[in-house]
Amino acid sequence: MKRYFVFLASVLLVLGFGCASGKKAVAKEQSSPAKNTTTAKTTAKTKETTKPVAQASGTGQESAVIKSTAQDKEIDELMKKYSTTSGEAPKTAVKRAAVNFKLQDVNYDMYSLSDYKDKQPVLLFFWTTWCPYCQSELLMLHGRYPKLVQDGLEVFAIDVGESMDTVTAYTRNFGLGYKVLLDQDTSVANSYKAVGVPTFVLVNQEGNVVFQDNIFPDQYQALLAAK
Repeated sequence: MKRYFVFLASVLLVLGFGCASGKKAVAKEQSSPAKNTTTAKTTAKTKETTKPVAQASGTGQESAVIKSTAQDKEIDELMKKYSTTSGEAPKTAVKRAAVNFKLQDVNYDMYSLSDYKDKQPVLLFFWTTWCPYCQSELLMLHGRYPKLVQDGLEVFAIDVGESMDTVTAYTRNFGLGYKVLLDQDTSVANSYKAVGVPTFVLVNQEGNVVFQDNIFPDQYQALLAAK
């Protein structure tokens, strides 16, 4: 009988321990949502804290844009100040002696630049048949040629590095009024340090280069009049 009560007591102790462990496990699981809730609140609080920082960053970008716009306006003002679109001769134009040359045209006639010194200014136009922009410039010069002659200029369209046959065949149907010369060995273009084609070089009556660029000198009258 005594043994029976000892055994019963042991069973009750085991059952009591098991329930306690189960209660602890349940309590642990019930405490987890509270922890997650705390984490969520912390994350939300962090987001709220970082929001003004993002806004401040945006304000910095806006300041950078405003600063950049101000710099652009300053550059525009400088460009307007030194622009030559008003028809005045460029104040920074540098004159240098034009290199003399003697070239044959497509009609086998010879022309020397020195023959025009102290007589009239000359516009040189370096070009090639393979240049995609040169054809329109040739036709543009053809349209302007009567006005250029009226203003006292001569025009030499100097083909660079191509044969007589190639240039003659290319220009045959254009009916160009000005002289088309041949720089077959490219020596003349090189002497003028022509950077690509098309290149325009304006030589004044004194035999000095007063303009060189890849565009037509719309202000040629002011350039020639500048002292």
